[in-house]
Amino acid sequence: MDPTRLNIAPTQKKDYLSKILYVQFFKTAIEILLIFVAVFGIALLGTQSILQNYFFYSTAQIAVNGPVHTAPKCKCKEINKTISNVEEIQKNYVQWTQIMQELGAFVTPNISLSLININKNNQKIIISGQAKTREDLLTIKESLEKLDYINKIDIPLEQLIKQKEVPFVFNTTIEL
Repeated sequence: MDPTRLNIAPTQKKDYLSKILYVQFFKTAIEILLIFVAVFGIALLGTQSILQNYFFYSTAQIAVNGPVHTAPKCKCKEINKTISNVEEIQKNYVQWTQIMQELGAFVTPNISLSLININKNNQKIIISGQAKTREDLLTIKESLEKLDYINKIDIPLEQLIKQKEVPFVFNTTIEL
């Protein structure tokens, strides 16, 4: 039980004392807040130095071990570049021996070839030679047109006029 207190102080003094109580309360609260801020600041300074040391250590480790880790990356880039070059070469590869064998299969003893020019970039083929007869010329023309990669061959009329010892030049497009 609380003892009863008799408060016979004048009201001005009571108001003054209550104001002092409020001021003391705020002063104490601010002091406690400043203490917390100071402790928090000290903790941040301590962690800054720890993190800074860790950062310097990590940077040193990266500087020491950097070439060890970048060498495989460079090797991988080099291998990838080589693979892409090989893929491009394979993409542009044409089996010329097979094409030459197929073209040579249609050459009979009555046909003599003097030129076979295949231009892959322009997609053109020029075959020139001499046939013993006009029928031999038409036979080789039809045989060549049966190949999948040779388009229609047009024979100029001046080549069809002669019946024997017919010189010819086939100039057509190809699809390789």
